[in-house]
Parts: sequence; C-alpha cells; structure tokens
Amino acid sequence: MNISRQQIYGLLILISASIMFGRIMAVDRVDYKELQNYKWRLNNKLYKEKNERLKGRLERGEIKYESYVREMKKTHQSLTKDAQYNTPILSGNDRSRWGTIRVLVEPELRVKRKIKDINGNESEQIVWYAIDNVQGEKGFDTIDMVKHSLPDDPEVGYLYSSKPPLLPTLMAIPYAAIYHGSNWLFKSKEIEISPDLSDTKPESAEVVPEVAPTEIQNDSSEFETVPDSLAVKFGGDSGEVSGLGTISLADNEERYFVVRAMLVLINLIPVVFCWVLLSRLIEQFGKDDWSRIFCVAFICFGTFLSTFIVTLNNHIPAMVCVTITCYAVVRIFFDDKVRLRYFFVAGFFGVLAFACDLPTISFGFVVGLLLLIKHPRQTLAGFVPMAMIVFAGFFATNYVAHHDIRPAYGNKEWYFFEYQRSPNQNAEPLKSYWYNPQGVDKGESSRLVYCVQSMVGHHGLFSLTPVFLLSFLGLFLWLFWGGDLRLRVSALVILVISVVVLAFYLLLMGQNQRSYGGVSSALRWLFWLIPLWSVALVGIVDKMAKYATGRGICLIFLLVSIFSASYPTWNPWTHPWLYQLMIYLKFPVLM
Repeated sequence: MNISRQQIYGLLILISASIMFGRIMAVDRVDYKELQNYKWRLNNKLYKEKNERLKGRLERGEIKYESYVREMKKTHQSLTKDAQYNTPILSGNDRSRWGTIRVLVEPELRVKRKIKDINGNESEQIVWYAIDNVQGEKGFDTIDMVKHSLPDDPEVGYLYSSKPPLLPTLMAIPYAAIYHGSNWLFKSKEIEISPDLSDTKPESAEVVPEVAPTEIQNDSSEFETVPDSLAVKFGGDSGEVSGLGTISLADNEERYFVVRAMLVLINLIPVVFCWVLLSRLIEQFGKDDWSRIFCVAFICFGTFLSTFIVTLNNHIPAMVCVTITCYAVVRIFFDDKVRLRYFFVAGFFGVLAFACDLPTISFGFVVGLLLLIKHPRQTLAGFVPMAMIVFAGFFATNYVAHHDIRPAYGNKEWYFFEYQRSPNQNAEPLKSYWYNPQGVDKGESSRLVYCVQSMVGHHGLFSLTPVFLLSFLGLFLWLFWGGDLRLRVSALVILVISVVVLAFYLLLMGQNQRSYGGVSSALRWLFWLIPLWSVALVGIVDKMAKYATGRGICLIFLLVSIFSASYPTWNPWTHPWLYQLMIYLKFPVLM
C-alpha cells in the first residue's frame, strides 16, 4: 500500500491534535489538590460542629426546622466555596484575560459608578473593562492588572487588566454565546419552601462525608435531611437560583466546562488549522520526502505552542494570525495569485497579530510594504482597508477601557497602586505586586547574562529548541544560495524581523523587564515567529537528509525539542527543565 506524504502529514496532525485535546480536557491546577483536600476536611469538621449546635437548638424548640435547613444549606454553600482551590485557570496571566471576559459578559460583575447630568440628576454608568468586582472572587485574582482613574473623576481609581483589550473582547464572543445561550435555554426559577416543612423532623445530622472527595460538589442534594423541593443548587440568599442552567465561570464545576470549551474554540481548532497551512507551505518549499515529514513532525510536537494550548494567552492567537498571513503572502508572491481575497486576509490577520502581540507590528509593516511595492492597486484596495479596521478596533477598545489610545504597557505609573480584593471589604488595602516583585520578575541585573541565558541557557531559544538552530542555517542557505530571488528576499525579511525582535527584547529592555517572560517554560514572546522559522527549516534539512549523519543530528535536535515542550506536563507557567537542572546543580539563577 502506497502512502502519500499528505496522508502522513494528516496522521501527524491528527496525533498532535488528539494529544492537545487530551491536555485541554485534563487541564487543572493539580498542585492545589492536597491543599483543597485539607481545606475540605477542615470545613467538614466546622460544618459538623455547627450542625450539632443547630440540631440541639432545633430539639429544644428554639428554632424551626425551616430555619435549620436554610442555615445549614447556607453554611454548606459557604464552606464548600471556601474549600475550592482547584481551577482550570493556571496563572495570573490567564486570570487577567478571563477577568476582562467575565465583566464584558456577566452583567452582575460590571463596575458601576454614580454620575450627575447638567441638571443634577443622578444615574448609574458602567465602567467598561473594570475588573474590581472580579478580583473579589476566589480564583480570579491576578498580578497582571493596572489601576487608574477616569478623566472626569480623578479621585476614584479602577482596576483593569494590563492586557490590550481587543483580544479579550474577541475572546468574550464565544463565552457570551455559552452564557446567554444557556440562560435562554434554562430560565430562572423560584424555589419555594413547602408549607408543611416545619413539621418535618431531621433524620440524621451526619450530612457531610468524612473523606474529602476528589472533586468538590456544589450540589445541595448531598443533604440527606433536605426534602426534594430543596435539593437544588442555591444561587444566593434570596432563595432564587440565579440563572438555573446558566453555564458560567462563576460556578466552579461549570468553570471547567467553559474553560475547556473555549480553549478548544480559541486555541485548538485554530492551531490545527495552522498545522494544515504550514504543512502545505513545507510541501511547497521542500524537495525531499524525509525533510518534509521531519518539518511537519517538528511543528506538531517540537514547539511550545502545544505546551501553551491549555492556557488563554495572546501568543497562540498571534502565531495563528502570522501563519494565515504567511500563507496568503506566499499565494501572492510565489503562486502569482493576486485575487483581492488574499490581500484582505493579509491585511486583516497581519495587523490582528499586532493586536495580539505588539512586537508583531514589524511583521505587519514589512508585509504591507512588500505588497505595496509589488501590487500597489490590490494592496490599497484590500490590505489597507482591512488593516485600518483592525487598527480602529484596537485603539477604540483601548480608549473605551483606559480613555487613552496607548496600551496599559505604556503607562508605567498605573502598575503601582493600592487596592482591595473586593470593593465590599473593609480590610487593609493591598499593594500592587509590582512594588515588590519576586523571583525572575525582579529581572536579570546583567544584560550579558540575560542574553546568554535567553539564547543558550536555562530559557535558551536554541538550548531548549535546538531545531531552531537549523532554521537559522536554513535562512542563511536561502539568503546566499537560494537561487530564486523571492526565496532570498523572504529569507532576508525573516532574518531582519528576527534580529529586530531579539534586539528589542535582549538589548533595549530595562532590568525589571528582563524576566525571561516571567515564570514560563519558554521565551513566549518569540512564539509568533515559529511559523516563519518552521518553513525556513525545510531548506537546510533538505541538504542534511542526504546523509545519515545529517539525519541523525536532525533527529537528536528534534528529540530535545520535543522533550523540552513536553516537560511542563500540567502547567506551562513553570520553569523549563534546564532551569530546574541548574538549580539542582546549584548554578546561580534568579529565584
């Protein structure tokens, strides 16, 4: 039976997609499980003590059974919520975006302020994108936030995600469909107390299991003493189940469904689509069967994109946008397809990449310039209008959020503030994390050390993913011996963009920004360049595949790359294996 290369590509992509889907379905903060189990056992004890006290008062006739049921249900809800630590949201970086998504979709979380019109009439106004109310919810606190006031009220400050708001706004669309769609399907229902409830006697006070379950259940049906009419999940003290059936991030159990569904929609499906596009480009530029299959295997298994598939981040969407733009540009430059749709695609996704990851502006600018030189009429008719639409959305959402077209990154003073975890609390105010950052967030004091560690050290581009060494060799091969002028120009463009981005992060950043991307398993700010480097890889592998030694070197590099990407099994927001090894060997590293 003859198997085509395309069938092998499809098999590799299918295996990669299945692995990534499995990781999404298993996403969880497994490091919190022991803490959660301890808290569950402690709260079980507290619950039983209160149950005994109220049961005694009930037997003495001091309270009615109706009050007993209500109080114990309220206690169960409170203690259960207090014991919940496990979450599918893995870091403050994730929570920053999830917070913005929630305030855009869930009306009760939106911050409101009192304003007066010119006649002195008072009304409420929504402070869009403010995440103050989300910060009060367990599991949604974040260090990636800023605080500033509004122009007409400089005395009151509000908390916002530090991330540019266009991407979270787009990400809120599928959550809005889940939230409002489920709310439409399952309308709110009132819970009524049975009139004969006061005559009912409790059968047992032993209502909480001694052993902590592996997953906390938020369902009151565990209460043996509660009649069926009350064996439902309470949404508040009023006795109303808020949106019975509404699927939201507010509920700990439903949170897993929402997060996993959105990761599939936002991360997995677009990434698999990109693997298909990249396999087509590799097929087009490659010359040898072995090298083509090697390059497709690398993009499927050897990069950190699959590692970060379980988090809501900006790097995967940026990579997706760059891949789609590259595909459209190749169709225009190499296949001479000057249909307007390719210019629309290049303009929209080339600039949307910038909205996801700001340094990609260099990529979008170069693409637009090359298209303008080669095909000015189509570029002005297709690329420019789509680019303007995305730019307008980027700056408009930024202005709505911050009353400033500059991203929050451009206002460093916004990072230093005091705040309360919830506006309803009277506790002592907390200080922003950035007053006293810890570990790698302090920043590498030596620029030279930072450059070395970022290239060939514990967070090294080439030490963790040595296949990229071959990518740069492939770029030089295309540049000097590519033959086709278009290949040589492409290699030059990719090299220039790569050097500019590396110089920006390695040479221009201050100490507090030389943090290796924070607690992260890789230099995530380079992820959007992976499609460019992966396609350039095929040129040099074509040459090396002719020799057994060359194939052996390629396979060793691939194995190391796959190992590095697979090492952070549960959470990509951990340090890479080389960092952990250096700590074990007592090498000096930022901790």
